[in-house]
Amino acid sequence: MLSYYSEAVGGIYGAKILGLETSYWCETYSNVLSYLTTHPKPGAVVYAECQDVLIYYQLHDRLRSDLQIANGPDAVPAFPSSHLNPDTFIEADYVIVQNRQSGFYRTLRKWMYARKPIYEVRYRRIQLIAVYGQ
Repeated sequence: MLSYYSEAVGGIYGAKILGLETSYWCETYSNVLSYLTTHPKPGAVVYAECQDVLIYYQLHDRLRSDLQIANGPDAVPAFPSSHLNPDTFIEADYVIVQNRQSGFYRTLRKWMYARKPIYEVRYRRIQLIAVYGQ
């Protein structure tokens, strides 16, 4: 896990208070795979900031192949041969949000704060990644 900060900034708690990223580089995506394997209905649409990580997990049989990965409005996938769903986080059945604060643009932040995650992974009480359902 890359969510580490030295005691000089107060560990991960200090990093959060200082506004530093508490998660980055999609290292926590693998922690929601078990949830996504067991809970979504067949063919559900899953949105994540980095759809390429989800595509990679599908290509390596770590994520169900029937789940549709949402492309979002501005995404340019690294796997152009993959068939992506055009939905955004607003239309998707499941939304994965890594706690990468610089990625919380206004629309997403407003959407998130109006909901509660249905699944989340924490490290020492700090949320690293969450799954939201519609």
